[in-house]
Amino acid sequence: MVLVVLPELLPPREKVLLPNDNATRFIYDDQDAGGGNRVQWVNFEKNHWRCSRDESLPSIYCGFNLSLSDDDFTSGEDFSGYTSLAFELDLQSTSPEITVFLRNFNPAYSTVEDGNSAQYIHFILQPNDLAPRVVVNFNEFRLAEWWLSGRNLAREYRSPEFTNITIVGMNLGGDLEPGDHEVTLNRIVLLGPWIDAEAWYLGLLIIWLGGAIGVLSLKMLYQRQQTLQVRSQYSDLHQRHRQLHDEARVLSDLSQRDGLSGLLNRYGLTKALEGPLTANRPCALLLVDIDHFKRINDRRGHLEGDQVIVQVAEILKSQGRASDIVARWGGEEFVLVLPATPAQEALALAERIRNQVFDSPVFAEKKLAVSVSIGVDELAPGAEFSAALARADRALYKAKELGRNCTVLAQTLEEPSD
Repeated sequence: MVLVVLPELLPPREKVLLPNDNATRFIYDDQDAGGGNRVQWVNFEKNHWRCSRDESLPSIYCGFNLSLSDDDFTSGEDFSGYTSLAFELDLQSTSPEITVFLRNFNPAYSTVEDGNSAQYIHFILQPNDLAPRVVVNFNEFRLAEWWLSGRNLAREYRSPEFTNITIVGMNLGGDLEPGDHEVTLNRIVLLGPWIDAEAWYLGLLIIWLGGAIGVLSLKMLYQRQQTLQVRSQYSDLHQRHRQLHDEARVLSDLSQRDGLSGLLNRYGLTKALEGPLTANRPCALLLVDIDHFKRINDRRGHLEGDQVIVQVAEILKSQGRASDIVARWGGEEFVLVLPATPAQEALALAERIRNQVFDSPVFAEKKLAVSVSIGVDELAPGAEFSAALARADRALYKAKELGRNCTVLAQTLEEPSD
């Protein structure tokens, strides 16, 4: 019986939002909107603020915001585990109503650029609702009609959400009487149950039912132990099989990868080219060679030469698309296969790669300048890769003849005589 009534005996779970020395608090008025309210802090530390109404201008809004978010108001607090919000305040005002509101940011309909895109969830307190401690249940909150209007939201977003609250606010309303209206917010507290009653009672029922069938279960214990033992053996065999499969996959991947650059090696490129590449559209091939690489190794050492290879490989990967195949052909040479890419588009990519390599200092202190020469060829649908590679190699050789650090398209070269 104690367990049955326990959820009712426990005090509510609390989370204090205010006072909080680290919280961002700010007040606002309608001066920029042509209104006659002016807000100012009376005592910032005590969250005491004042709205003063100029009777010659309309009263639009004047209020207080407690930010629960980062600077861009996208990441807030999850209120979904609580049921209500309590305010402890001292009010010196004749305001006909006070609006308590929450802003919930959901990327499905909210953007950083539009400050009003976060859900505006509010509840209007009438004068007879006000007391030194006011508790507003979350099921009393409603979406503001002005916020819903014109947004064409899906049905699931037309109800209040409490999963990412970025702002808790209080607005003195749009019809303040002339004069001063002062509010001191002593506390703002989230309230909720320590135990969800439905889940608790369901758990008790499950326990009771479990106890009822426990006696019968004892009679089946031996058979169950035997079954579990067989299952355990099967699980061990299955796990070992998966482990061997994973190891085989890792070894296969290692056999197809260049250990230094992480790119495909020649064997890996060959395996990747086993599938259809060109379909009914042309396929492009780039053959990239690091200029004067032997000189780099001789003058700077093989360690820094390896760093050059890694740097160029990273640039090739960053410039390529997900569908492109990038491989280290050997030494300082790389191959890029670009499915469904015409020659001119591949030539533009080659130029971007060449410029990025040349403009990127490999070593911040030593300022080692590196350049590449690139040969480009286009494969017609069904063409042989080896023939295209030979044409790209001739284009690369021509780029070296032209002084290196340039790109040559194979189709611009004359065909070699027999």
